[in-house]
Amino acid sequence: MLEDLWINAFAAFPDLQPLVQLLRSNTPMTTGARDLLAELLSPGDPPIDSFVLELKPNAKFRKMFPELDAVHSYANARDAGESSEKAAAKAAEQHLVTERQIHRYRAKMKRLGDRLRGA
Repeated sequence: MLEDLWINAFAAFPDLQPLVQLLRSNTPMTTGARDLLAELLSPGDPPIDSFVLELKPNAKFRKMFPELDAVHSYANARDAGESSEKAAAKAAEQHLVTERQIHRYRAKMKRLGDRLRGA
């Protein structure tokens, strides 16, 4: 039953992966599951669960800003007519990383773009 699937995902706490997988799937969310998720984000009075999901800054997200800046420098150099190798070398020098790291950043930003577009 669909409701059981969602309840079991919530019952797996503190392991969040079953719930995360369900949320990322096309499985319809039941009313009971939506209520449980709301309760975890903002407990009622009295609370009905022993867990609370707390929002906190994502350190990995902040780390991406310098990487994004390096990829932008690479793109500017490419737009100015530089070859891929020269653009990577120029961006690497500007951002104090290796050329290889510039290409890793580019791949990471491509994956980010794909995720944002739902691909």
